Amino acid sequence: MSLSRGFMYHAIPSSEAMLGAHGPYASSFSKAIHISQQKDVLDKSKIFVVSLPRRRDRRAQMEYLRSFLGLQWTYWDAVEADDERISAILDQVHSIRSEAANLSIDTISERIRLPFRWPSNADTLARSNVSLAAAGTLFWTSPSSSHPSEQDASRPPLTCAIADFTILPYDADLPEHKILNAPRVACWESHLSVIKEIAGLQKDTYGVILEDDVDLEKDIRSRLDRVWSYLPDEWDMVYLGHCWGNEAYYPALTPFTASNESQLHPSRKPKCTHAYAVSPLGARRLLLYLTHPPFAYSRAIDQAYAWLIKTERIKSFSLVPSVAVQTKKDLS
Repeated sequence: MSLSRGFMYHAIPSSEAMLGAHGPYASSFSKAIHISQQKDVLDKSKIFVVSLPRRRDRRAQMEYLRSFLGLQWTYWDAVEADDERISAILDQVHSIRSEAANLSIDTISERIRLPFRWPSNADTLARSNVSLAAAGTLFWTSPSSSHPSEQDASRPPLTCAIADFTILPYDADLPEHKILNAPRVACWESHLSVIKEIAGLQKDTYGVILEDDVDLEKDIRSRLDRVWSYLPDEWDMVYLGHCWGNEAYYPALTPFTASNESQLHPSRKPKCTHAYAVSPLGARRLLLYLTHPPFAYSRAIDQAYAWLIKTERIKSFSLVPSVAVQTKKDLS
């Protein structure tokens, strides 16, 4: 696949050059936050549970949870790791990296930062009324499911990119979480398909994405109702659950009431994707970034989110303590 479409846009600085020294959205938070009287936050959302169709056991557990909490949601079929689309996507990622490096990516012997520019018109497109798919503005062209995989069994595995487009050489001693494998790409594809759906929602609603191995706090409604009105008018993501990070690092937007009450903080480096909310505007932004060819399918999707948040391309917030946790009883 040619990279020409990905580099047609006017050059803007890479993400590394845009990191601020005073935390995210510092100028935004210097202004008073508009407080509305929004109620029943979850009733105004559209909830999707990402789940493999064959995991009826997990869907049964989620049905018990849904009934207990009195929620409504839609089961969204996740993509299997052995789906033909996934091997075709991995082939495209390999081709994109080799073309960007101007050599076979398999010959890289040390960490290499490849040429990269984000599309300069992403925010304008996200705010417009243009249908991103219809206008051809989704930069990644999904391969056909009938496309045969060109992957050579002798080819070294791909590694997960870091930063914008920095590639690590493959080494047999690399830990598993640094390998770009089929399950990671399938997870990216599954979440991306839901985000496309959320991008089409009305502006006064938003989507909530849950994975099928979550447990939710029994008072999740009251916790969300208490903090939701403190969100700025334009937010992209809210992490209802997260892991492997200090999401209380930045000062809370919400006033302190009790130590067991969830507070709303600007996100720092949230990991995991078991429970998060996305606004329609945020979904459009995510689509434009997650389908940009050098970045698309380049790592685990939670690492992609964390990088977009760190570089302030996505405006995200995290609930601390979380209102959703992963049960982690078994693998998908």
